[in-house]
Amino acid sequence: MNVLFVCTGNVNRSFVAEKYLAKLATEAKVDIVVDSCGIGAQPYYKVPPQADSYLKSNAGVQSYSHSPKLITEELIAWADLILVMEDFQFDIISDKYPHSVRKMHLFLDYCLDKPGDLVDPMGKSDKVFLAAFSKIKEGVDRLFAKLITG
Repeated sequence: MNVLFVCTGNVNRSFVAEKYLAKLATEAKVDIVVDSCGIGAQPYYKVPPQADSYLKSNAGVQSYSHSPKLITEELIAWADLILVMEDFQFDIISDKYPHSVRKMHLFLDYCLDKPGDLVDPMGKSDKVFLAAFSKIKEGVDRLFAKLITG
């Protein structure tokens, strides 16, 4: 199963989800391949310290490498499941890549059965970052359980 997480800049939400799901899959030795991208990502964007700290302290991801990347036709074709963080991202991607709609879902809805957007914490308080990352961790835990049980 190829899972693609998408957000805006690919340095917070999709990035944290990617690294955490990849860790779970590696530890369980299951065939889940994970990637992430953003609809507005730039290669010079940097992972904020809050994301780095959360991955290390709360998600058990001690080391990683990451270069933000834009969504592409190749990533859409590669993915079996595409999870976007906000409805506007769903709209942008479905307009540009109409064939993506059949395999694309909102993260909170698909993983936690909660409709709505996972708001971007960039530029907000540490408390907002922590709340967003906690939802991501909970959602990825449930997603992982779904994927390994079929």
